[in-house]
Amino acid sequence: MAGKYEPLTQWLQSLERSPIEVAFAEIERVVGFRLPASSRHPLSAAVPLAVGEVSELLRTYKNAIDALKVRGVVRSTKVLADYAEWLAAQALNLELAAGGAAKGYDATDPRTGTLYQVKARMVAPPHWQPDLRGQGSLDGRPFDFLVGVLLGGDYDVRLAAVIPLALVRERAKRIAYNNGYRFHLGSGVLEDSRVQDVTERFREAAML
Repeated sequence: MAGKYEPLTQWLQSLERSPIEVAFAEIERVVGFRLPASSRHPLSAAVPLAVGEVSELLRTYKNAIDALKVRGVVRSTKVLADYAEWLAAQALNLELAAGGAAKGYDATDPRTGTLYQVKARMVAPPHWQPDLRGQGSLDGRPFDFLVGVLLGGDYDVRLAAVIPLALVRERAKRIAYNNGYRFHLGSGVLEDSRVQDVTERFREAAML
């Protein structure tokens, strides 16, 4: 049985141009009904798949995740964290810890034995605050450097920085209920001479 968006699929396939930009009114004319209000949200207006069948979108999502797993980008259900760790490994020539984070760190530099913890945050509505959150104590040597990564709503690299553990201890706010911490990766952090801005290196890695 053809889905209710089948007329739109056939119409789009008949157009001989790429990319295709279509007004909501034109889509509604083709399908013969008014699109749901959620499809008119400013964040979804630019998504070409917003009018597809739900099952089709889920299949597309699964296929994308499977492809990312094959390429070693995604290793678990935590796509954002996995992507940030993969970017760090590519940009900084690190080896990811087997099976995920190992006692506070996510990757090591095989040349020096330096330990890196990687934390990421997507800065997009409604979450604009660049706060990184970690778990576990900052005492001892849980890691040597924190790699903080801020990604936009399209997973574009907004900021990436390598921050020494000493500075994390100075600036982090402890979270008692889960023995964790919160680190604010604002623009002021980059003014500290101990911090290395690696944003461009991460953007280059994202192009691989």
